[in-house]
Amino acid sequence: AGTVAGDPFSGPVTVTAYDGFDNVKTDYSGVVQFSSSDISATLPSDYPFVGADAGIHAFSGAEFVLFQAPNQTITVEDIVSTIDQSSDPIDVEPADLDHIRINWDAANGGQANGYPEEVGTHTMNIYGSATLWAGSYDQYHNFREDVEVAWGATGVLSQGVLAPNPGVSTIFTPAPILSGTGVISATYQPGGQTDDTGSFTIQAPRLTITKVDLNDPVPAGQVLRYWINYANVGDAAVPSVVVTETYDSRVAFDFANPWPHVGNNVWLFGELAPGESDQLLVETRVAGNLQAGTVLTNLVSIGGPRLAQAEFSVTSTVTTAPDFRPQLYVWIDDGRLSVEAGEQIEYE
Repeated sequence: AGTVAGDPFSGPVTVTAYDGFDNVKTDYSGVVQFSSSDISATLPSDYPFVGADAGIHAFSGAEFVLFQAPNQTITVEDIVSTIDQSSDPIDVEPADLDHIRINWDAANGGQANGYPEEVGTHTMNIYGSATLWAGSYDQYHNFREDVEVAWGATGVLSQGVLAPNPGVSTIFTPAPILSGTGVISATYQPGGQTDDTGSFTIQAPRLTITKVDLNDPVPAGQVLRYWINYANVGDAAVPSVVVTETYDSRVAFDFANPWPHVGNNVWLFGELAPGESDQLLVETRVAGNLQAGTVLTNLVSIGGPRLAQAEFSVTSTVTTAPDFRPQLYVWIDDGRLSVEAGEQIEYE
């Protein structure tokens, strides 16, 4: 036998009292009480059998309503002797579609009065993804089936990807770089039911980089020294960081601390947590043949997975080139402090 959630039984329910030999106990006058595995069920009030029942009483099906799928039982008990009897499992079909629910997992049609874990408020970073399912339910929260829906998103989530779309399930991948909030929604097209309770906060790293030259202006042929400072000012860790120097063609790499990991201009660092910063020292040698007033430009950039590069350039000015030629001086001394006019001077 079966019924639909929320609907009264279509036929009567008959309770019969028997003696120890399975004969109908026609003189039974006890009081029976109904209970159900469905704690929200509607059931008849306690009923005292009377002589006219002759041990058999038919209850109207209108007095019995079950609400929770997929199956339930009804038990009748004599309240004095506590003798009871339970029905065979009664199939309970979900009622008509009432609402859509976004879930973390495929809905479980065998779960009585239960949802899979629903998507509510959730925080993730740009390196993650989220698999979402759309389930349909009746007004009593019975799962009907997973249904194909049109997926949508607002706020920064709208810059991400929902694929497939439409679909029974979808994988949401946030856009790189962006952090902020938004809502994911699912709309069942035939009925127009929408669930928009999936509120997400997206966290993303944000890298900054600056450099400061320590001796500007710098003489031609001398060392130009500067600090590079980098930081993560976002709200998520970046798993790896790449710092790249682009040197002016009129300088040559001389020294760095730490030493570059690739060539003489690329540094590879590991995870950089939110609020974390670090620095490195770079020294280059300026070409010796540059004229005073020459402007040198050194560019540094920083990047990480799924992040746009941040860049910073610094300019340095070359002063007058130093004169490295030998300086010659001649000293003439005759050993005297004065001499008469017309007097001959002899010296070495």
